Amino acid sequence: MSCLKKISNKIIWALETVFFRIGLFIGYHPWVTIFFSVAICGCCGIGMKTFKETDAQEKLWVPQDSRVQNELKWVTKHFPTQTRYVSVVVTYPDVLMPSVLNALLDLNKEFTSYTGGGKSYTSLCYKLGRSCRVTGLLELWSYDESSIRPLTRNQILTTVNTTNKSPVFGTDLDVKNYLGGFIRRNGNGMIIGAEATQMLWLLKPSVAAKEWEAKVIERALQGHKDLKNVYVYASRSFQDEGYGAINSDIKLLSAGFSIVFVFVMISLGNFNMVEQRIIVSLLGLGSVGLAILFAYGIATFLDVIYGPIQSIMPFLLLGIGVDDMFVIVEAWRNLSPTEVKLPLPERIGTVLKHAGVSVTVTSITDVVAFGIGASTVIPALSAFCIYAALGIFALYILQSTFFVACLAIDERRRQTHRNACI
Repeated sequence: MSCLKKISNKIIWALETVFFRIGLFIGYHPWVTIFFSVAICGCCGIGMKTFKETDAQEKLWVPQDSRVQNELKWVTKHFPTQTRYVSVVVTYPDVLMPSVLNALLDLNKEFTSYTGGGKSYTSLCYKLGRSCRVTGLLELWSYDESSIRPLTRNQILTTVNTTNKSPVFGTDLDVKNYLGGFIRRNGNGMIIGAEATQMLWLLKPSVAAKEWEAKVIERALQGHKDLKNVYVYASRSFQDEGYGAINSDIKLLSAGFSIVFVFVMISLGNFNMVEQRIIVSLLGLGSVGLAILFAYGIATFLDVIYGPIQSIMPFLLLGIGVDDMFVIVEAWRNLSPTEVKLPLPERIGTVLKHAGVSVTVTSITDVVAFGIGASTVIPALSAFCIYAALGIFALYILQSTFFVACLAIDERRRQTHRNACI
């Protein structure tokens, strides 16, 4: 026998011995094992009291020691962002029509009537002088409803082609900046039509402003009966779309959890009231929740950022957890006739002796892989790898203790032929 083979056998023997003793203890003290498993995860979960989700893109996707990051910090410190914005683009065969301007006026009146965080729009808006900074075609008529409602198309075209200074802000104004698509002109170069127009609302940075943006986005997406298409983009749009795409996976997680639960319940037990394992299956999947609590608590305590990618971690842990459950239950089913006759604590020890090494190899491999992944310079990916490594490690411990303890208690029930659901 080669030297490496001897070393391998020694390691396996040592691991099997350790797992047998752990299983023996669990078999004698299953409730104590469950209590300490839940208590430790609960204590670690206290670290989440300082939990904070990171949404700043530069903190998630830009290496923290990069030149651009350092320069961004300097610029942010000395020239902080003073505005947020909401941009609405409208398309129509010809936006220089009275009906389009009236529709824009309707939207503007509705938007500016909204509040954010209990504050009125005039408290949230970014002002130039005494006026809220809103730009668009309506600016040509000072957003005055009595002037805009009776406008004819000829009056609109005349104002569009003759105005070069904002009547609201007193600044130079180029109407072409508010028009888009194909801008039609006559032989004299005068604008006679356009396919799109844009309005822009500027806000002072605040949480309340974000709330106002959300209301405007929701309303703008509903469109207007007199407008063909209404598009909206705001300071929060990129973040909303990113989180929306990932958070939509929560529904899939719920459905997936239900499907996996049914599959595990059918696979682990038999179709009778005594040998089914509904509660064991549910508690086994519950260990995934405990592992997530442990990982989030420890990572938050260590000040590891939480980004959008972490939302998919339950999928990862669910798959690994179910795999570990099957390995342990399969080891139980494969006990020899002699081993089946052993007292329950020794049977639990034997099961963990056979299954523990397999679970250890797969789990430690995953932990090491994600640990190496944590060395990446991209903060969001590094943080995800740290969360995943902590979660897989916790799940490994929980499946080897908490789930096995649940299995031991369930086996006591089966020996007394009691209903699995009572």
